[in-house]
Amino acid sequence: MLDISKPETPQGRQDREIIRVVSVGHFADMALEYITGDGIEDVDFFSASTDSPDTLDTAEGVDLLFVAVEIGCEKDVETGCAIAEMVKDSRALVLFVAASQSESIENQANAEMITCVKAASDAFFIVPCGQRIQSFADALRVMLRCVVTDTLFSLQDESVDLADLRALFTNAGRVFFGIGTGQGENRATNAAQEAMNATITKPISVEISKVLMCVAGRDMSVSEIQKATEIVNGFAAENPEMIWCCVFDTDMGDSIRVMVIAA
Repeated sequence: MLDISKPETPQGRQDREIIRVVSVGHFADMALEYITGDGIEDVDFFSASTDSPDTLDTAEGVDLLFVAVEIGCEKDVETGCAIAEMVKDSRALVLFVAASQSESIENQANAEMITCVKAASDAFFIVPCGQRIQSFADALRVMLRCVVTDTLFSLQDESVDLADLRALFTNAGRVFFGIGTGQGENRATNAAQEAMNATITKPISVEISKVLMCVAGRDMSVSEIQKATEIVNGFAAENPEMIWCCVFDTDMGDSIRVMVIAA
């Protein structure tokens, strides 16, 4: 079980946003155990108990809050929503990442819990992962790296900040997350198509109007970024709101990675 005590702000974090990930319930706790200490910096990790009055302290002073729960466990969802509602009025951005052990989430009980999550959050992801805790952990890991490491705290691109994300995703409702990798002559196009068609959350079946796109690679060109943008725009309504950033990743070799969050 992760420590629920309030963390000290790490050195060098005084001028940065406070970003926190709170897991609620056994399934989410186990997933968070996989990624804690996994090289994701500038993030505080917590496990919140459904029975502890100290649970609500996990949200104090936060700027960006991720809440990880399992759809299907009513008490866990209620606790997660209570934590989220604490900070929504303080201009914090609240993102839920909800695991679904069933591929179908359309039953009445789940619908009521999803309504609760939607009301308590600015945006929420639903990750169909069966009973595979590792799959949920992997989804959390790449989401955090996309939103925090590659976008907010990228050393190469400081053009995107929390105010941008807040403007894009406040009251966005259900959002989709996808990641793709491409190689060869059409690597940017292939990576963007994979990200949009094989999303971690669920294939995008609706016209999107808000997009965060992050392109990562060692030697990207402007034309490749434009090609990736064109693919993503093909799924969007006319004139979508779009934020994009570039990350130069020397470990990518000759590949390009495209990560997309869309609503």
